Amino acid sequence: RWRKCFFSTGEAMDMHVSRVFVNHYFPESSRRHALDMLMQIREQFNQTLQKKEWMDEAARVKAVYKLQHMFLEVGHPSVWPPSAFQDFKSFGGIRDNTYFDNIVATNAFDVQNALSRLGKKVDRRRWGSSSATDVNSYYSRKVNGIFIPAGILQPPFYSPTQAIARNYGSVGSICGHEMTHGFDDIGREYDADGNRNGWWDEQVVKNFKERAKCISELFSSYEVDGKHVNGELTLGEAIADSGGLKVKLLLLHVLSLFTPRQFSWESFLHAYQPSHTDRMLFFIAMGQTWCEKLKPQVSLYLLLHPPSKFRVIGTLSQFAPFAETFRCPVGSPMNPARRCHLW
Repeated sequence: RWRKCFFSTGEAMDMHVSRVFVNHYFPESSRRHALDMLMQIREQFNQTLQKKEWMDEAARVKAVYKLQHMFLEVGHPSVWPPSAFQDFKSFGGIRDNTYFDNIVATNAFDVQNALSRLGKKVDRRRWGSSSATDVNSYYSRKVNGIFIPAGILQPPFYSPTQAIARNYGSVGSICGHEMTHGFDDIGREYDADGNRNGWWDEQVVKNFKERAKCISELFSSYEVDGKHVNGELTLGEAIADSGGLKVKLLLLHVLSLFTPRQFSWESFLHAYQPSHTDRMLFFIAMGQTWCEKLKPQVSLYLLLHPPSKFRVIGTLSQFAPFAETFRCPVGSPMNPARRCHLW
């Protein structure tokens, strides 16, 4: 019963509960630290865009512009909406032991808020149905913005005091995942302002689809309970996982060892020899982020997301530094001869 009441309260009074949670568990210093990390990730993604040979100059310029105008909402709304129990007073108020009446009051309050926004300029940074308590993250292609709630900026995913490799491998990969959604199979159709206008020419789209097909076929080859994963349906999430991981590892080693001009894969592969603890921790943190206990038949019907097992195996198998770090034999499942390359 307590669980039902807890989630009902969070759903009905999301910003009220969010504010209480943030005040107790998410200090401003943590928000600034996480925001700095996200801005570094964006800059590294910018460097990645500059090097994509399958994009022409026109598409690259627009992609960089979109990335630069992608806003970042970290932890909680940058401007809190008015939030007090008095907000519900005109709808009967919130009272003890009147569950049904409380639901009516909060629903009426939400409807009034929605109607009050009609005819006004859209607030691109409005959190909508998202809460700062969510253990999740979001990219909205219609406003070109990323929302990273305080709920996921908690241990074990993130802490300002834990190893940087663990932060980047876990929540860093999640943030990079959301950023890559702006350039996945659907996000690529939306411009910097969230308008769906197809800003790539036919040849660039063809180049993208050729590389994306490799990812789709890879995930379609995986089976759960005798049934294949739908690689086309999960393509956007698989692209985001792959792009997010690569950008994060690049950034981790750029920050640790080199300036961006000095960085190369050759120097990366030998950077921590004979010890490569940070690389191992990075990959382990990424894998642990997707640990779950789920019935096989359920995981296949999560629609847009591949089963978590394959989010880890599928993504890491396409990443040469993982095979190098853990010394996977050439030709083994985690070190295949042919890999997919998109972002």
